[in-house]
Amino acid sequence: MEHKKIIIFSTTPHAVSLVKAAVCHSAADVECCSTCGAMIERCRCMSPDLIIILSVAPFVGGELSIERVRQLCVAPPAIYVIAWHQSESVVMGVLESGADQYMTFPISTLRLHNKAISHLRTNLR
Repeated sequence: MEHKKIIIFSTTPHAVSLVKAAVCHSAADVECCSTCGAMIERCRCMSPDLIIILSVAPFVGGELSIERVRQLCVAPPAIYVIAWHQSESVVMGVLESGADQYMTFPISTLRLHNKAISHLRTNLR
């Protein structure tokens, strides 16, 4: 597998630690961001293969859109959203706006690890 890049966005350090531990053995560079501005800057610089966003708040508040994030990258990355919200309207809204995966906390770290590895292996640039 060629060298891959993952960005994890969250304002909660504990959640970042959990998700980073789940994907850190994927042979990819993992960058963590705690603000939308930092994530946007990392997307411009890194052109990640996978972005994991641990909240729906940036989408609801209008700070972030999946389309905008994808446009910042050379090749459109996969975007996984992981959040506590389980209501159908939130899940459907995020998926309809273009997210590739929506998962809810508490999350199976093994499942997340396997999804990330599978994506990174099968989506070559």
